[in-house]
Amino acid sequence: MNAAQMRELKQAAALLQADARIVWPKQRAEDGGVLIVRVDAIGDYMLFRPALQALRTVPSFAQERLVLCGNAVWQELAEALDRKSFDAFIPVSRDAFRRDIRYRHGLLQELHAQHFHCAVQPTFSRDYIGDSCIMAAAASRAVGFDCPSQNIQPRLLAFFNRCYTELVTPSNSLPFETERNWEFLTYLGASCADKPAYQEAFPERLCIGLAASLRQFLGSPMLFMGASAPSKRWPAACFAQVARRVASMFDKKVLLTGGADAANAIAVVEETCGEAVVPLPETSLVELAALLAHAPLVVSNDSVGAHMGATWNVPTVIVANGQHRGRFHPYPAEVAPRVRTVYPPACAISSRNLYYADAPYPIEDVPVAAVFEAMEAVLAID
Repeated sequence: MNAAQMRELKQAAALLQADARIVWPKQRAEDGGVLIVRVDAIGDYMLFRPALQALRTVPSFAQERLVLCGNAVWQELAEALDRKSFDAFIPVSRDAFRRDIRYRHGLLQELHAQHFHCAVQPTFSRDYIGDSCIMAAAASRAVGFDCPSQNIQPRLLAFFNRCYTELVTPSNSLPFETERNWEFLTYLGASCADKPAYQEAFPERLCIGLAASLRQFLGSPMLFMGASAPSKRWPAACFAQVARRVASMFDKKVLLTGGADAANAIAVVEETCGEAVVPLPETSLVELAALLAHAPLVVSNDSVGAHMGATWNVPTVIVANGQHRGRFHPYPAEVAPRVRTVYPPACAISSRNLYYADAPYPIEDVPVAAVFEAMEAVLAID
């Protein structure tokens, strides 16, 4: 263990001692229902939605109050799409949790005060934030995956494992994420007969309030150039070539989007392509979803744009560097038939499994011609 890792471990240990003091003793009335902890990213929420919708089919949860403790980033989207699946939402700001001890302890005290008798965390790659929420709930039944130490130091993982009463042993088959989520639901008691389809029609009620400035873009093709890490962002020059091709295919302006981390790439594509493209004005997450769900084609980095396109049966091409291949991409045909993933050539021909890997292939090696070919393929599927 290097010096930086040692400092991180000592800091986390000190915080845990402070955190633990606010949730003891555990003995108290437990009448607050069931807590579901899912504090990861927007794309993870999109993949989790079928399992979330099926939680009420779990026999022991059928009559329970279900409280979703989720990432504040996607709270608005969850309340718009899945409000029937939970009774209350407790938002978690990941940045504030890491940086502000008063915020963190306020959240943990809130969770503890709800008196949940059961707390579950279906996230396969657990992390410090989600596990801290489970610890704070101090429920008599706490269920989580017996997960790899991908997002958390092994010593911290060992500590948090003791906060669970049940750890679900994952299958060794390395399934796609939707199947991994369902694996957790079946452990809880859900029946395969109650498993919702991944794809669904976009709720048209969410389009009613679109401003005229956004409504004009319904039906426009979209390039989603943002991603959580620079290693997942295809070069802007490559997206510019795609933009020209897409504009000519549909005879429409191509929407450019992707969040703050795509700003520079959007500027480059706009300068290169001129009037063939238009940067999407600032939108809410629900507004972005409405526009994306009505797009005739989406080309996206391995990010939320890809998972939204897959959810609403939009012809979608994902440009990926191979990280988490098999877990988050490529989409199985039975889950989302109109989605194709394009990898760097070295990744595509390799037998190396990248389900957990943090050493992806260079995304700039993804050929533009291969993306063109994938676009034609997804557009040919009815």
